[in-house]
Amino acid sequence: TQSTWGESLIQLRGNVTSREPSMLTRISSALCRPPILSMSSHRYTVAVALSGGVDSSVTALLLKKEGFDVIGIHMSNWDALETGLPACAHKADLEAARKIAGQLKIPLHTVDFVRQYWTDVFAPMIEAYRMGLTPNPDIMCNRYIKFGHLLDHVREKLGADALATGHYARLDTTAGPQPLLRRGVDPIKDQSYFLASVTGSKLKSVLFPLGGMLKSEVRSLARASNLFTAERPDSTGLCFVGKAPSFSAFLGQYIPTRNGDFVDVDSDRKVGSHKGAELYCPGQSARIAGLGPNHPGWFVCGKNMQQNTVLVCRGHDHHALLSRKCVVADLSWVNDEPPARAGPTLFQARYRHMAGIIPAHIHLVNDDKSALRVLPSNQTNSTYDPQRSCRMIVEFTAPQRGLCTGQFLSVYDGETCLGGGTILSFEPLHNSMERPETNK
Repeated sequence: TQSTWGESLIQLRGNVTSREPSMLTRISSALCRPPILSMSSHRYTVAVALSGGVDSSVTALLLKKEGFDVIGIHMSNWDALETGLPACAHKADLEAARKIAGQLKIPLHTVDFVRQYWTDVFAPMIEAYRMGLTPNPDIMCNRYIKFGHLLDHVREKLGADALATGHYARLDTTAGPQPLLRRGVDPIKDQSYFLASVTGSKLKSVLFPLGGMLKSEVRSLARASNLFTAERPDSTGLCFVGKAPSFSAFLGQYIPTRNGDFVDVDSDRKVGSHKGAELYCPGQSARIAGLGPNHPGWFVCGKNMQQNTVLVCRGHDHHALLSRKCVVADLSWVNDEPPARAGPTLFQARYRHMAGIIPAHIHLVNDDKSALRVLPSNQTNSTYDPQRSCRMIVEFTAPQRGLCTGQFLSVYDGETCLGGGTILSFEPLHNSMERPETNK
């Protein structure tokens, strides 16, 4: 019989602390059944993407306690021999998934998406880096692999009604025919940014049980349930590839690089040498060899891919690192339509996962001239495709540090993630009339 959340957690922990009632409410809200699970009275089958980590383990635990028929699915998306790294990490993940499936007494299936991952995620990422851009493979992986190939697989091949993952995000299924994507309750673990390009038509068949929980609560629940993965560390590094000792060396396996010059953006003089412009992103430390430890820090503020030069500036908050305006292309919206408000409108934006959510005026344009008013400056390899003229001009209410072409920018309306797109160009403050005082 189906247990209530209170009964489930009392059985798991043995007692209820003063904090738990609010947590139960948050979990129940996060586990609101998607529309596809409300269409009939049969016993619902949910496939859980079991990575071998604590988040997916607790996801399976909660769903089973709620009374769903739960099946596990473990993806293999990368051939470990490609990286030259030991395959033991990938084997350990699969073994952990098998152990947690055995502990929860659920079946575990495996599926190989190596070819799809290479075609849809990895190859486009490498091409973007080769062009001097800064892509986000996690966003591509969510869109094309997890909520594309995997979702189709569990529904068509395994007969599941829905797919559940351990993402820290929430879905509101009460607002209309397609769910709204909400930020996760945990402000640090919130992963709505990585889900911003997944359409509502896919999210209708998805569950995020952890969206109403804090990470600390997930760990506590795993420990109280004696889950095998309770103390397993979180995964890091490139999605499904793992963490290479040197990301630059990893990229160098796929991108031919050549030595070039570091050029001071203020004096236009050479200040050092680098091993390839493709390996650098605006905002990161330049680490120029030969300079003493007391020398002011140098930071990458742009690059010229044609000349293979990397522009650098002195000071963490130099004005060349700051920008107030950018143009975003390749737009996608969770509910397939852009925000209904006309003209420049104040929303919020996020341009990297660990960055804050910043107030910004959003203006959608369909003509080339409006979008081209903001031109790439230090990112000279950015291209403008007149055949795809729908653009979004984003103007932040305060200057932002380290914008990069190729980054994904997501748009929010309060707690709701509306969608987003890829940064096509941005305007550094050192190209505008607005120049804050900086320490050089």
